[in-house]
Order: sequence, then C-alpha cells, then structure tokens
Amino acid sequence: MRLYVDARLPWGSGIGRYVASILPHMIAARPEWTFILGVQQGNSHPDLRRIAEAANVSVREIPIAPFSLEEQRHLHAAAGPHDLAWFTNYWVPFFWRSPFVVTVHDLLHQRPDLFPAPAAKRIASRMMLANLRRRARSVIFVSGFTRREFIRTAGAPRDCRVIHHGSDHFPAALPPFSKTKSALIVGAPKLHKNMALAIEAWAAAAPEDPWRLTVVSPGDELRSSVPLGQAQGSVVFRSGLSNEELARLYREAAVVLFPTKYEGFGFPVIEAALNGAYILSSTAEALQEVARDMEVTFLDPDDKSAWVRAIRETLQKPLPACDTPEIARNIAAAQDYRWADAAQQTVEDLELNMGNRTK
Repeated sequence: MRLYVDARLPWGSGIGRYVASILPHMIAARPEWTFILGVQQGNSHPDLRRIAEAANVSVREIPIAPFSLEEQRHLHAAAGPHDLAWFTNYWVPFFWRSPFVVTVHDLLHQRPDLFPAPAAKRIASRMMLANLRRRARSVIFVSGFTRREFIRTAGAPRDCRVIHHGSDHFPAALPPFSKTKSALIVGAPKLHKNMALAIEAWAAAAPEDPWRLTVVSPGDELRSSVPLGQAQGSVVFRSGLSNEELARLYREAAVVLFPTKYEGFGFPVIEAALNGAYILSSTAEALQEVARDMEVTFLDPDDKSAWVRAIRETLQKPLPACDTPEIARNIAAAQDYRWADAAQQTVEDLELNMGNRTK
C-alpha cells in the first residue's frame, strides 16, 4: 500500500510531536507499505531526517502552506500517486479526490469563548467538520472527549475510533530521583491555557523561599497569544527551551500546575506523572480521562481561591519521591500510554479502511 501522510504542520510540538512520535512505530509495523510523507518545503527537523532513513519512506516536500486556498485546489496533485491518505489534522481539502482517514485532536476553533477567531474562519471550520463526517473513511480521535465534541458539533462520522497518544516520547525520571522546591507550568500563552490564573494563584499563596515557579512556553511567536505578566518574586518565565532542558525542569519540579480550560488530550499531565511530580490540574474533561488512573488534584479552572488553597496544601507535603505511593502509581499509569500501541491501532484502522473500498 502507498500511504500519503500529510505532515506539513511544524514538527517539534503539538501535532508535529504527534507525527514524529507515532510514525517510526507505524513504519516499523508495516515494512511492506510505502509511506509518502508530505512535509512543508524546507523542513529540516532532526526527527524527519531520522524517519527518512527508513527504506519504505519517501519524503515529498510540498510548497503549499497548510490552511491556504492553494491547498484546496492543488494539494491532491502535489501529493502524487497513493492508495490512501492519512491527514494528521482535521483540515482536509474539500475536493480531495482519494480515500482518506483523518486524526482530529480537538475542536478548539469552535469555542469562541476560548479561541478568538474571525467568524469566517469558524464557519469554515464547521464546514470542514461536516465534510469529514460525510467523506472520511474513518475519523481517529485522540480522546473520548474529542469524539463527543465532534458528534455534538457535526454529528456522528461514518466510522471512528479513539486512539490515545503515547508517553514514551518524553523521558521519565529514573529512581531514585531528587526533587527541589520548584513548581512548573508548561504551555503556550493562549487564552484557553488559563496560565495567568495559576500564576496569580501561586503569587497569592505566597510560598516561602526557596520555592520557585517556572513558566515555560514555546520560543516562537504564536497567534492569539495573551500576556502572562512579568517575572517577579518567586515566578520565572522561560521560553524556547531544548527538550533536554525541559526534561531537566520536569525532573526537578515537585509540583506541576495545569490550569487549562480546554485540551484534546493533555501531554503535561502525563509528562508530570512520568517525572514524579504532584499534579494540580483543571477539571477539563480530556485531562480527567487521561489521568483516570492517576492521583491528581482536580480544580475548577475559574476558582482562583481553590487553586491558592491547593498550592498551599501541596507545598506542605514532603517532596515527592519514587517510593511515595501516589507518585509510584502515577508513573505506572503514565507508562501505560505507549506510542507503539497507538501506532498499531492506527495502522490497523488504515488497513481496514483501505480494504473496504465500498465505504
């Protein structure tokens, strides 16, 4: 089978991290397939270079920007000959002519309270969801929450399944690990991430020295970014960190705060669990799903006083250790998310929908 994989979004975070994490396992699981990777022209990400070394991989640089008018007209021709297409995000050209499967990560574009966007873009997004419902051979959702959101917004697709992400893209803290009096928030400075509330709650909790909160965000300028304030007192802002530096901060952090109001999946909860931190999380549905087997303090993302109390109570606990019962359970639960499992389920879904040409 010749599988076209549309992977034109930036690699390294978000959907790009999903693609880079799952693809090596898929490629190894189906050596008889040809994987045609459609990537943005000029992509030199090291993960792409490693994946391109596989004998059954062909990289096709495509000079067509995602979400552009040009992709509606010309992407299918640029993809070249293939038997099935897999779109790794839900923006599929309306007039795409070959069978396709699509992964839907979230429906944030349909939340005007959390994602400011022009009305035209929101309408186009809703039209796209309807297009997927009618035409996709299968829709892969990264959480049960995202599937429910899709059905509520666009109706039930022709076929679908939930395939959770893995966790082994991110290093786990090896026992015995040593924690410091530090806390961590990781996320883009977007409205729905709700980071300002947690930062304000931390300040209001007035942690004693030497406690510090580090706020980590991507280094690139993102659309719809919101101000988070400036470093002061026990709050430090960092951006554009390497994966190694971010992993070090997770290893050291005794507490991780995740106040987001909306997530399709929620990597920071898993990353925090892998690294043995106490976790304070919002009650966003996807996070409760992902952390269903973990001990997490869930808090209303709009209740600042609850976050202040939870921070104060958590900082009174002994620093977490590998033999702390809740920490051991969280590490084990996070390790149950495996990219190899996600890849196997994905190739099975692609295989099924390639074979069923009547769908």
